[in-house]
Amino acid sequence: MRKKPTFFLTIELGFPNTPELFHELIHRAEHGTDDWTNAILLRKDTVSQPSFKIAKPLTIVNLYRISVEELGFKKNEEVTFSLILKRAKTLGLKLCPIEVAAQLCLKYKGRKKVTVAHKPVIRKDDGSELFFELWNSRKKACKLLHTKWWGVEKKLRWRLDEHIVFMKD
Repeated sequence: MRKKPTFFLTIELGFPNTPELFHELIHRAEHGTDDWTNAILLRKDTVSQPSFKIAKPLTIVNLYRISVEELGFKKNEEVTFSLILKRAKTLGLKLCPIEVAAQLCLKYKGRKKVTVAHKPVIRKDDGSELFFELWNSRKKACKLLHTKWWGVEKKLRWRLDEHIVFMKD
C-alpha cells in the first residue's frame, strides 16, 4: 500500500551554531540522550563520518513523515535502510542532514516515535550503523534523542508501523 508522505514539520537549520551549544540546550531542556548521541553531537572519536555539521547560512526545510508500510513493504518482508531509501526516492524524498535530529529534539512535540533518515553514522568499534530516533516519553514528558543501531550481524529490523522523517526534493 504505497502512499504519499505526510507533511511533518518546518524547521530552521543553522542555530544553535555549534554542536556543543546544541548539546547544552538539549540537556538544559532536560531532554535525554544516550552515549552514542553524545559522541555524535560532541564529535568524539568513537564514531566516524558523517560528522555533525551545522547548516550555514540559516536554512528553512520542510520535513515529511512516512511509515515503512506506507512505502509498500509487507509483513515478514526483510526491510533494509537501503530498500527504504530506494522507495523513498521514488516519492521525491531525500536524506536529512544529521542536524535535523538535533533540531527535532528541541522542537518535536508529538508522542509518535520517529526515526530521522540520514546518512548512517558508523561506530568505529564494530562498524554498526547508527540512526537517530525521537519521541516524547509518556512517563516523563521529555524528548529522548537516541540512536537506533544495527547489531554486528547488520540485521536491523524496521517495523511496518515505524515512521521515518525525510526532506523532499
